[in-house]
Amino acid sequence: MTASPLVSVIVPARTLTSRITDLRSQLERQSFRDWELIVNTEPPNPARGRNRGAAQAKGRWLVFLDDDVRLGHRHHLADLAAALERLGPHCAVGVPCRLAFGLSAFQRRFAREEFAERIPASRRLVEVAWRDAIDGRCLAIPRQTFEAVGGFDEQLVSAEDYELLYRLQSRGVKLYALTDSWVDYQPPPNLRVALKKAIWYGRGNAQVARKHPQARYGVPLRGRLHAAAYLALRTVSLLPLMLVKVSVQDRRMRPAWRPIAGLVSYVGAWAYCQRWFATADGHGPRIGKRVKLFFLITGIDMGGAETLLLGLTTRLDRTRFEPIVGTLVGGRMIPEFEAAGVRVHNFAMRHKLDLGAVWRLRRVLRQERPEILHTHLIHADVLGRLVGRWCRVPVVVSTVHMVEAIRYKWFWKTMDRWTSRLNDALTAVSEEVKRGVVAVEGLDPARIRVIPNGVEFPGAPDPAVRQRHRRQLRLTEDAWLVGIVAQLYAGPRKGHHVLFEAVRRLLPRWPTLHGVVIGDGPSRQSLEAQARALGIAERVRFVGLQRDIPAWLSALDLFVLPSLEEGAPIAVIEAMAAGCPIVATAVGGVPELITDHETGLLVPPGDVDALAEAIATLCADRVLAARLGQAAKERFHERYDLRQVVRRTEALYERLLAHRRGERLKVLEVSTSLDPGGVTTYLAGLVRSLPRAQFEVALASGVERFQADLVRQLDVPHYPVHLTKSIDPLKDVLALCELVRLIRRRRFDVVHTNMCKADLVGGLAARLCRVPLLISTAHGPTQLTVGPSRRQALFDRLEALVLQRLPHRVIGVSAATTRTLLAKQKVRPQQVVTIPNGLGPRDGRDSGARARVREALSLAPEQLVMAMVGRLQPPKTPEVLIEAMRRLRPVWSDAVCLIIGEGPQTPRLAALIDRHGLADAVRLLGHRDDVPGLLAACDLFVLSTSSEGMPMSVLEAMAEGLPIVASRVEGMEELVDHGRTGLLVPSSDALALAQAIDALLRDPERRRAMGNAARERCRSRFALARHVARTRDVLLSCVAG
Repeated sequence: MTASPLVSVIVPARTLTSRITDLRSQLERQSFRDWELIVNTEPPNPARGRNRGAAQAKGRWLVFLDDDVRLGHRHHLADLAAALERLGPHCAVGVPCRLAFGLSAFQRRFAREEFAERIPASRRLVEVAWRDAIDGRCLAIPRQTFEAVGGFDEQLVSAEDYELLYRLQSRGVKLYALTDSWVDYQPPPNLRVALKKAIWYGRGNAQVARKHPQARYGVPLRGRLHAAAYLALRTVSLLPLMLVKVSVQDRRMRPAWRPIAGLVSYVGAWAYCQRWFATADGHGPRIGKRVKLFFLITGIDMGGAETLLLGLTTRLDRTRFEPIVGTLVGGRMIPEFEAAGVRVHNFAMRHKLDLGAVWRLRRVLRQERPEILHTHLIHADVLGRLVGRWCRVPVVVSTVHMVEAIRYKWFWKTMDRWTSRLNDALTAVSEEVKRGVVAVEGLDPARIRVIPNGVEFPGAPDPAVRQRHRRQLRLTEDAWLVGIVAQLYAGPRKGHHVLFEAVRRLLPRWPTLHGVVIGDGPSRQSLEAQARALGIAERVRFVGLQRDIPAWLSALDLFVLPSLEEGAPIAVIEAMAAGCPIVATAVGGVPELITDHETGLLVPPGDVDALAEAIATLCADRVLAARLGQAAKERFHERYDLRQVVRRTEALYERLLAHRRGERLKVLEVSTSLDPGGVTTYLAGLVRSLPRAQFEVALASGVERFQADLVRQLDVPHYPVHLTKSIDPLKDVLALCELVRLIRRRRFDVVHTNMCKADLVGGLAARLCRVPLLISTAHGPTQLTVGPSRRQALFDRLEALVLQRLPHRVIGVSAATTRTLLAKQKVRPQQVVTIPNGLGPRDGRDSGARARVREALSLAPEQLVMAMVGRLQPPKTPEVLIEAMRRLRPVWSDAVCLIIGEGPQTPRLAALIDRHGLADAVRLLGHRDDVPGLLAACDLFVLSTSSEGMPMSVLEAMAEGLPIVASRVEGMEELVDHGRTGLLVPSSDALALAQAIDALLRDPERRRAMGNAARERCRSRFALARHVARTRDVLLSCVAG
């Protein structure tokens, strides 16, 4: 099969049963080989399963099969492909159903009543009506035709194939039956299974009849029989007994009962439809009901928030959401919303305390009964929260577009702070706005999600449109046009006066410079007067409010936004989408949009000289201006395309509704292996402690040194995959396929990867499956050695690229790890969050356990014992500790060092111990499951290493109340307070390590004081509950935000 197959076979199935295996083997025996098979397991309904399969498909033609059919012959796919090639794009091809062999009398009787052969066999391809011959058991359709009609209706629980065929034919698509090909179909084996099918098809047919009244009697005979049988059994108490009795006697209904059963069935059908397919108000279907969204905004004039809202309501998935807009004071954009098919309620608020408008809002919310109320701008935020909770709207969301709206107005700041607790979620359009809200109102940052603004890509610029607008401004060919798009607010907020002064200063140097002001507002007359006073009225034109902003941006040579205060301006994003060079002030969220000298130029707010110099720089260097414009367009596609904003907003809505319904977030933890070590300890603590009421956790890992006992203790589903620590292309590809199959089957909301191979393979699998959230935890420097220095450097660059591009969030286990991510691996700052490792509470040191362990190890009670715990491979340097013990041997002849752990260095370390004659002083214990007990028997903990993230072994020793002697490397300084909880020495310095150990061995009181301080530091700063709470907040906030 090719990488881009010609035919995509799509099968919706609830589970991967033997039916799928049988169907795959049939496809593999087909003479036509250019196909791919897509199986969607556990779909909410067949329609959604088929649509999801079509979205994943790569083929030119789509073939939809049920999982219970058998292909008639080995040329089945070849015949379908030839028919589609011959008929062209505006067609759909089906095949008749043939009864399988070996059917019982009941199955044959059921099939004769269900099917009616209406296909003339005189021709190979016969045009048919939508109700006659073909259905969803085997339906072939060109991809472009399927996408043009919108696919299957996901609101239908069944009969979606007939509804699609009806829509196809009503739009002029011709339907054909392929007479010399067929699929084998097996009817229900008994009455019980037949009644189950009646339940399923009866509901779907009733929905189709309600959706298309003109097709009410066009539902095929078998659909009406299914619906009638089920509805009769639901509404007539005696009929089920009679049917069962008759079926037991002779396996079929007697002819005398059929007219009576049919009459009663259709009476029951009417009652059933009215009862089970109506909402509380008596209108519309209950099954597949769309989520009703009510957007409340202060006004809908031409502005950034209004433009975002228009794009959002236009691009939301209408099969899942029904948007409604309410405006407090009206606005000039109401016709645009209505033209997009969005209902608008204008509450005509006359002043800020208009109680009549409040009452009208309450009445509309009670009538519409939305599931989600989403407010925009300060007045709508405050009023919407209060009235929304009054009307018991399930979910209330607010979006903060700018902090300045509440910073200087004490009344609204107080009201916003007080009512914000009524929100289920609060979103900000930029990180700077989020920080401002936290600073001004004192809100918890974890409650605020950042969903940046976005606009729709306008497409490639049209040179004719550019010339038309420039001719309208009476510009010459060599004119350099600078423009600003902004509302003309009262006051200097948008900085028009700064731009005018900069233009005045530049005119002597650049006589071809012109300006255009796009926008309208109360300050237009004063700004025009200012332009006249500066003598630039002939050079700066005011064109007023314009609808087609992308066309005007295509006419500009430079976009300028000299604002004194901003949130995340839509105008800048629109300029980025148009590929226009940008000069803007570094205020609010603008630096998040524009990187200075990379995607534009940033200047200080209010600085006329800096603004004039930036404009002059781009006027003089057209190549630089073009490069900045292209870079800005690339960043737009990467971060600010409206489709990305809509997807994130829809994810927010779905997570809030799921939380309201009590659904759990499905998390997959992926680790390269579960061998003993710090990463496994970290993962086990996290999996055990994530609240099961909020999260449904599963674990996937490699099978190297697999710990079956640990998996049983975790009590979560575990999926072994072929992940290995070494580079093995075959196993890596196999692991990728296994993870993709697992993620698609279980539909995880979050994938959390640990260790570098898991980051690469697991991250790629999550991205291929479009998982809403991918998180990677960086535990420290990579431990994967792949060979020579060049190959290692290449792998390190690949690892950095993976962390930059794949995960939505990267968790650093220490501040040092975060600094490394930012400096060396160039991960974006907004992508990284620091969450230190944590350890669960431990009891105090058990003197009884201490004695038992020492006795088991043949250690005297008075002997001084130290321990090192870790995997014996780089970056650990146990050879330095062995050298330190050699230096301490003459002074401390009875001191013993326990090295706990194993790894590739074990044989070399054993030889080193024998060579120095330290067999009694240094013991290699290998892997042990009783590490806490061993630490309880020790007096000192030592860790010699060349680099670390945040070692769990040190945390375990601190929890046991042991003083620490460790190498001074990044990550260790955050754990060990030098001189208070332990001593830090230079890395790889055996003499300094020996001196530090000697100092603590000589002073028991100091050891005891350091141990107590270490235990208290572990409890207060590195508690597992604190670590899990912060991780939980990241999971919950990032999935939606």
